[in-house]
Amino acid sequence: MCQSNREVERIARDLNFFLFCKNEQRVLDIPGTEENPYRGLSPHPSIASKRALGLWRLLRGHQGFAVTTLTSLASRIPAPMDFLRHCIELQIGKPFPLGNLIEDLRRIGYVNEDPVSGIGEFSNRGGIVDIFSPNHQNPVRVEFFGDKVESIRHFDADTQRSTGLIPSCELIPMREIIPTDQDIRRWHKAAPEHWNHIKFSETLTEKLQFSENEELFSGFEYNFPLVIDNGHSIFEFFPPDKQLRVVVSEVDQSIEKFEKLFSKLHSQFQNQYDSGELVLPPEKLFFPPEWIRNELQISSSSRRRVFFLGDLPKCNDVAEFFDFKMEHKYQGRVQDVLSDLSRWEKSRERAVFVMSSRVMKQRLIEIFSEYGLVIQTIRSGIGDALKYPVSVLSGKLSEGFYSTGFKFHILTQGNIFGENRSSPSLAQTSGRKVSAKFFSSFRDLRPGDCVVHIDHGIGVFSGLKRIGVQGEVCEFVELAYRDNDKIYVPVDRLDLIQKYNSVGETKPRINRLGGVSWG
Repeated sequence: MCQSNREVERIARDLNFFLFCKNEQRVLDIPGTEENPYRGLSPHPSIASKRALGLWRLLRGHQGFAVTTLTSLASRIPAPMDFLRHCIELQIGKPFPLGNLIEDLRRIGYVNEDPVSGIGEFSNRGGIVDIFSPNHQNPVRVEFFGDKVESIRHFDADTQRSTGLIPSCELIPMREIIPTDQDIRRWHKAAPEHWNHIKFSETLTEKLQFSENEELFSGFEYNFPLVIDNGHSIFEFFPPDKQLRVVVSEVDQSIEKFEKLFSKLHSQFQNQYDSGELVLPPEKLFFPPEWIRNELQISSSSRRRVFFLGDLPKCNDVAEFFDFKMEHKYQGRVQDVLSDLSRWEKSRERAVFVMSSRVMKQRLIEIFSEYGLVIQTIRSGIGDALKYPVSVLSGKLSEGFYSTGFKFHILTQGNIFGENRSSPSLAQTSGRKVSAKFFSSFRDLRPGDCVVHIDHGIGVFSGLKRIGVQGEVCEFVELAYRDNDKIYVPVDRLDLIQKYNSVGETKPRINRLGGVSWG
C-alpha cells in the first residue's frame, strides 16, 4: 500500500522486474482516483479503467501482488457482485441481441469511435461490433447473425486485420460505479429532496436535465452514492479463500497524510455546499481515518495479516529475507566502481548492473571493456544474472540495493551514472526548453565529441544545423557515423541522445548506421 499513484507505478515496475513478468499479469497496479471529488469532474478515464481492470482481476482469482494507494483503500465502492453483474460475456453460438449489446456498452462506460483504436471504444457497422475492453491486449470483432453471436475475433487496432478466432470473451466495465436506468431515475427523484434549498436550484436544474433523459453528467460518481450502495472496500474484492498479506509503507505518515486530506475534503465540501453545488460529505465517499487504522492493525486473523515495511526485519517469518540496504551512488566515477568490483570478487559477492535500455547496457559493456573487464550479458531475468560474478541486463528498476546475507549487489543506471531515467522525458517539454536542458547538461560538448543515440549507437557530434522543413527553418543536432553517414536529430527529440562518458584515453569505436553492432 502506497501514498501516491506515482509510488504505485514505481513499486509495480520494480516487482515486475524481479518477477520477470513480460505480460505483467502477476502484479496489479490499482491507482487511486486522486481527483478532488468537489470539482465536478469524473476521474480520468485511464485511471478509472485501470481501477476497473484491477478489481476485475482480483475477482477472477488474481495470483500475485496488488499495489494500490491509501486513498484507494479508503474509497467507498459498490459490492463485488454489483461490479461483476455489469460484465458482458459473449460466446459463439449464444444469443445476445445486438441492440442490447450496444446499450450495455454505453452504460458501462464505452464510447462510440470508428475505427476502434483505444481502450474503452466500440463501433457498430451493420452486424459487426468492434470493442476494445481493458482486459484484452487487442480489440475484438464480434459478428452477429440476427441476435446470435456468429464469430469473435481479435484484431490489430493499427491494421484492422484479424489476428485469431476465439470461442468467447468477457467485456469489463470502464469504471467501478455503474448506474442503471433505474438508479438514474431514483437519483432524479431523490436529488430535489436532498438538495432542497433554493441555493441549489440552478445547479440542480442543470443536472436534472441529464437525469430526466436517463443520461449521466460529469462528476456523477460523487453524486450517485445518494442512491447507490457504496459501503464496500477493495479488501472485499480479494479471494476469500486466500490468506491476504498487506504490506504498508510508512503507515503513520500515510494515515497522517490521509487525515489531513480528510480535513481538507471537509473544507472543500463545505465551501461547495455553501455556494450551491450538489455535493456529498466526505464520509459518503471515503471511509474515515479511524476505519483505516482499525483495518491495518497487526493481527494473526485468518482473513489477512498486516506488515509494516519498517517492521519487516523484526518479523520472524520474513527477517531472513529482509536485510537489503540502499546501494552506493558513484556519480560516473568508474574507477570507484572497478575498485568495489575487485573487492566484491575477493569476498565472493556478486554484482548485477541494471541498465534502462539495450543502448545503455552496451554503453556500460564498452566502458568496462576499456579496462579489460568482461561482464556477462543476460537476456532473461535477475535469477540468471545472479549465477555470475558480474553481469548486466536491461530492465526498469528504480533503486539499487545490496544484501549482506545473500552477498549480492544490484546497481542501477542511476547508481553508476547518476542519471534518473524515471524523470519526465525531455521530449515532453518544448524544443527551446529541451535544448536548454541538453546544453546545460552537456555544456562542455564540442564538435568531434562522441554521443550515444538510443537507436543508432555511438556517433560524433558535429554541431547544430538549421534546416528548412516544409517552409519552416528548424534546428537539428548533426551526428556523424562511419562511412561518412549522418543523421539529424530535432532539438525536441534530444531525449534520444546522451553524451558518451569516455574513460581513459581510448576513444570508442564509431558505429555504422544500419549495422548489427548496436542494439
